[in-house]
Amino acid sequence: MHNSQKQKDEMEECEQKIFKIKLDQLGSLYKVYNIPKVHQDVFNRLLEASQNKKVVLEEELNLMNQKLAPVQHCMFVINARENCLKQVLSILKENNNNNEVDKIKDKLKDLRMININTIECIVKWQQYFNNKNMGCIFKLDDNVPYQERLYSDYQELRPFLEDLFKVSDQRDPFFIQLLEKGEQRLYIRIRRAEAELLNLIVNNIYFK
Repeated sequence: MHNSQKQKDEMEECEQKIFKIKLDQLGSLYKVYNIPKVHQDVFNRLLEASQNKKVVLEEELNLMNQKLAPVQHCMFVINARENCLKQVLSILKENNNNNEVDKIKDKLKDLRMININTIECIVKWQQYFNNKNMGCIFKLDDNVPYQERLYSDYQELRPFLEDLFKVSDQRDPFFIQLLEKGEQRLYIRIRRAEAELLNLIVNNIYFK
């Protein structure tokens, strides 16, 4: 009986060590992929509330290792968006003689698609935790809900754009005014993204 209890204790101690190793591995992956604090906090809440912490940890670790975690997709597309936005601003500021109009328009198309992808990724991230009964708002570590950046960035771009194109006075991060004929499918996708963006903003108010 004594040996049986000793073996049980040793097994529990071994499992705890393995759990700690996997937790450290996850922490290292968070650093590698620059995972924002908000995700780490929500995951820790989920882990704390779980009756089966091992399963929860292994799911997160497996998703991260396979680069399938919704938060990784968010960070991939956000990094691409930040780079694209910098390029757009750089071209606009250097466009002294309006000789870069075609190049600017092409870059705005790129930014439009990245903005759509950004909203879609944030929605999937939020749904992932909502399905686990964890309400949350996606933020980077500056504590600003990232989806709101799409509005503020458009306001920063608009003064440069209004001398070159027909642009909306309203917040239009998807540049609907620049859509061309025959882009009906894209128009539908944009309208869906607009609705999702508005819904994210409303949810931000709810979760604050």
